[in-house]
Amino acid sequence: CCPICGVTVRLNDLESHYNQEVERLSKISRCSKKMHLEDVPKNEAFDLVRKNREQRLTARVARYSARA
Repeated sequence: CCPICGVTVRLNDLESHYNQEVERLSKISRCSKKMHLEDVPKNEAFDLVRKNREQRLTARVARYSARA
């Protein structure tokens, strides 16, 4: 079971799945460099962080409920 996305990966697919996760991570890293929270007022930055966290948690819950 992949610790990142939770998908069950067969042994022969392990390398390609690993490469896919690394690619996703590099895309996330590139995108996060575009936005600097220092340029945003503090209350907007807080709202942005809170909204992003809620979206991640909602996506995670949806993923787990889809499996059940």
